Amino acid sequence: MSQPHKNGTKDSEKSVSPNQEIDEGRKTTNAILTQLLNDLNALDNETYNKAIEKIVLSHNVKFDKNIPASRWTLSNRILMNGQTNEDNISVYDARGRQQWKKQLNRNVKPYAKPIYILAPLLKMYCVQCSKEKNRNVTIAYDHAFKTIRCVFCKQTRDQLKQKHQYKENAIGFHPIKLFSIDSTTNGKEAEKKILDAKVKRPEIKQVIEKLGLSVDYHDLGNSGRFGYYNPRTKEIRISVESEQTLFHEIAHAIHDHLIKTDKAKKRTYAQGEVIAELSACSISRLYGIEWIGHSREYLKNYLRTKDNEKLSQVAQSLINDIGQILDFIF
Repeated sequence: MSQPHKNGTKDSEKSVSPNQEIDEGRKTTNAILTQLLNDLNALDNETYNKAIEKIVLSHNVKFDKNIPASRWTLSNRILMNGQTNEDNISVYDARGRQQWKKQLNRNVKPYAKPIYILAPLLKMYCVQCSKEKNRNVTIAYDHAFKTIRCVFCKQTRDQLKQKHQYKENAIGFHPIKLFSIDSTTNGKEAEKKILDAKVKRPEIKQVIEKLGLSVDYHDLGNSGRFGYYNPRTKEIRISVESEQTLFHEIAHAIHDHLIKTDKAKKRTYAQGEVIAELSACSISRLYGIEWIGHSREYLKNYLRTKDNEKLSQVAQSLINDIGQILDFIF
């Protein structure tokens, strides 16, 4: 059995290459997001409810403005909470080496256990040159001049930003390595916190007023629907006395608003139903109501593939849309 060194590391521990770290990060993030998607599709209610609870608890992190994770996407907070520290407790606060040093003067321990979240992989473009060449002209690092600039007009990124001739497009995501407070030492004391089950209840009436919605209850006949949202008239019609149905239609209305204000992407019908149903289940949980809903029926379309990479991307996209809806409410 290997013996620990004075700094707490073991003989068996070795440094890893950047490529190994990237592979480990992808493996870790894919596993967490894929598992969440599978749990939301689980046949037993207990597993499903625990998955909804993960979404709600990770959403609650946004209310702690003292930590960087409060500004992250919901999927990244779920990734953080889905990993454990050295005491096998879910991570609540994670930061990079420089963040720990700059913000709290704490140092990351040698061979500390990392956790991984996902950052957008951005490609930079020169707007003017792209327009002239009728194709995307990239901005890249020029090794000769040791600066980032347009490959055609040679203007630097800062110059293009000042002229509003600079744009970025996310072409994917890549894992980045962070550390929990338990992986740091010295410096200022930071409070070790755990996920808080106490939740802030949403003010649904204020959301309805903010969106300018009208809500009416009347019989929808034999349509097979319990309710619907009309984006043209901003009307919600409900045929049953069900908070969950109301939450579902409000989620549709919020998502429609986010799409129209360019804060969210348009989704297919099935995607929209999954987002609305999971959002409704999450809002219900914030009110202390456990509700299963019908999201499983729509999730089946996504779970036909066995490719964890694709499943992870689906989960990330769906969860972030749900996060935007919850953020709008709060």
